[in-house]
Amino acid sequence: YAQVTAAGCPHIADLKFGGQLNGGVIGQLCKSRSNTLRPFLSGLSDPIVIYSSRLPLYLEMEKFDNQEGGQEDYYEARNQEKYLKQITQRSQAVVSTLESWLEDGYKLVMVYPFPEQGFHVRLMLSWRSPPISSVEQMPILSTSYDVFKKRVASSYMALDQVEGSGVMRVYPEKMFCRGDVGRCIASESDRLYFLGDNHVSSLGAELISGEVAAQLNLTVPDSFRK
Repeated sequence: YAQVTAAGCPHIADLKFGGQLNGGVIGQLCKSRSNTLRPFLSGLSDPIVIYSSRLPLYLEMEKFDNQEGGQEDYYEARNQEKYLKQITQRSQAVVSTLESWLEDGYKLVMVYPFPEQGFHVRLMLSWRSPPISSVEQMPILSTSYDVFKKRVASSYMALDQVEGSGVMRVYPEKMFCRGDVGRCIASESDRLYFLGDNHVSSLGAELISGEVAAQLNLTVPDSFRK
């Protein structure tokens, strides 16, 4: 297998960067990587592409505000006029890139967006006063399910347009969000699902990986499904 990742790069061809997201040198690097990915895949033997990126950031063009007092570092409200002009173009870039891999005959597992937090989960727990000394004292940290659904609407709309016999879909929200309470869980008891404000923990990664493996009919340890 080959892992093709770079911090802050969604590997979508023709997706422009700028402003508070990934401008300048980083944006040029991402553009170069995105444009060389398809030729790279052609050199592999019948690859299955597992695609996961932080699409809400790149489509919504702003960092995350959980609407409950938690804002991601360097958050600033987006330019609404600019957003409305570019959202269609940016969404189409996502659809076109993913469809190009299907056209090349590859299978594609799309991992849909998982909840962002607006706060650093591990630090939030570390800074509790008085300090946490037992599992029983661990609080439940969560964010609004409604805010999540609004945040990812454009990402879901883009990914839902990608269709074909080789397409498989994984929905992390089914693992972390609970409709009965309207919350997306970041941590509970001794189960830490997220580390930072938008990075899953090893447990969160295991849960998502287990669903990817299930889509591919692979055998995985029981711990990956709990």
